Amino acid sequence: MGPDSNTARYRIALYGAVQGVGFRPFVFRLATELGLSGWVRNTSTGLFIEIEGAAEELTAFLERLEREKPRPAVVLAREISRLAPAGLRNFEILSSDGEEARTAAVLPDLATCRACLSELFDPKDRRYRYPFINCTLCGPRYTIVREIPYDRPNTTMRDFPLCPDCAREYNEPADRRFHAQPVACPACGPQVGVSIEEAARALEAGLIVALKGIGGFQLLVDALNEEAVVRLRQRKQREEKPFALLMRDLETVRRYCLVSPEEEAAFHATLRRHGVCFHHFATLSAAVAAGLEIARPEGVLVLLGAQGMDNGTRIVFELLNPGKHPAAAEIAFPGRVASPTA
Repeated sequence: MGPDSNTARYRIALYGAVQGVGFRPFVFRLATELGLSGWVRNTSTGLFIEIEGAAEELTAFLERLEREKPRPAVVLAREISRLAPAGLRNFEILSSDGEEARTAAVLPDLATCRACLSELFDPKDRRYRYPFINCTLCGPRYTIVREIPYDRPNTTMRDFPLCPDCAREYNEPADRRFHAQPVACPACGPQVGVSIEEAARALEAGLIVALKGIGGFQLLVDALNEEAVVRLRQRKQREEKPFALLMRDLETVRRYCLVSPEEEAAFHATLRRHGVCFHHFATLSAAVAAGLEIARPEGVLVLLGAQGMDNGTRIVFELLNPGKHPAAAEIAFPGRVASPTA
């Protein structure tokens, strides 16, 4: 029996930063909730949807697709065409298609979400203190991608097969890690090379710590230690330009800086590749400079900030690059803490 006269089918193409933001799981859940059939898939040019069902539900789907899309997504263009109904019976996420020209955008790495932070510090959670925690809403994106479409086999995570627990989360539509490509845990994911506690002790002792982190290699030093900050300036040959800082949370920022409402909102933003500029007034090393950029730390750095450095992080955060050369960024997965003798 063919589709009735009230049935329609649309093909929707979305272009922009629509991969690595949980768009496919979102579309899957929305279509299932509305009782619609069809499919969604990533391609090397964007995200494509074919959706079929009653006209009223399709109208609701199109409206909510725009209104409720994942917050980090940036849709630059949308194309919708009407097709003849095909009698589709369910909705599914299809394998990605990488045959077309590679024009899809990949988002920067996303700030750790509140749900992951809650798990990170929950002793009962299986990802307790696991620095590579992530979900469809947060975690590494640009840092780990090697090809598009954005799928696990096209990232550096392809070398880390999922354990049964992570596989269950990845395949469960109701789970927030449904189709989260970097999903990992202590049983199956990457590990740090040196203990976080050792790195924190090295910072407190005035040493420079080299971190293989999200976005490339970084050098860390205690921002309250004048001698250590001066030593970093000398080794970087960076005499005057302000350093960027990492601080664990806004409470810590307020201890050292003046914070406007706009800066507070930017500090808590999910999508950010750079920090927020503040003017500091208290106890930081003069060698840091008066105007500075502060970022909330990610993953391993979150844990570094929780290791008792005066109950809050204030770490100079500097890219590992000589002079005006680009930052070193050839990494398999962020998080390796080098020996604290940089």
